[in-house]
Amino acid sequence: MKSIINKLKTIVTLSTIVLVSCKKDKDLSPLPAPVNNPPELITSVHLTFTDSSNTTLVKVFKFRDPDGDAGNPPVQKDTIKLSANKTYSLAITFWDETKTPNVDVTPEINEEAKDHQVFFNFSGLTINQFYLDKDANNNPLGLLNKWRTKNNGTGAVNVVLMHQVDVKNGSQSSGETDASVNFPILIQ
Repeated sequence: MKSIINKLKTIVTLSTIVLVSCKKDKDLSPLPAPVNNPPELITSVHLTFTDSSNTTLVKVFKFRDPDGDAGNPPVQKDTIKLSANKTYSLAITFWDETKTPNVDVTPEINEEAKDHQVFFNFSGLTINQFYLDKDANNNPLGLLNKWRTKNNGTGAVNVVLMHQVDVKNGSQSSGETDASVNFPILIQ
């Protein structure tokens, strides 16, 4: 009989623990759902330069890789050709050519400006680059820029669009790369 009483006590104790532990805690609030802001798919980058001294002189240079990083080589990689000792405004657009019709993802990047920044890494020549657009936190975005060329020469620029959700700080070292494109440059 003693063994049955001990078993009943154990069952009652365990049942009480289970019931108490299953009771909802009114002080807990639900966690918000994580923000879903995936990197953009970018297959083409268009650089539109306008000569500041003659705004009718507009040059467009493109990089196109319609299947993205999926294996086929790019179908277009223009050489940027600019004049020496000139100032140009530069507008950049980013495209997803995997969709029909092609989708300009630049408005989405602009809308999510606090999570994006375009970086320019020059090699072989000197070009002064200035950001003309900023996000809501007054950090550079890079869809609109100014370039000042120097002497004649050849080189390259690596144009990088970084996706920097909650880590944007003006450094290219944080976040994920949405696009990284190398353009040869000829200044003459």
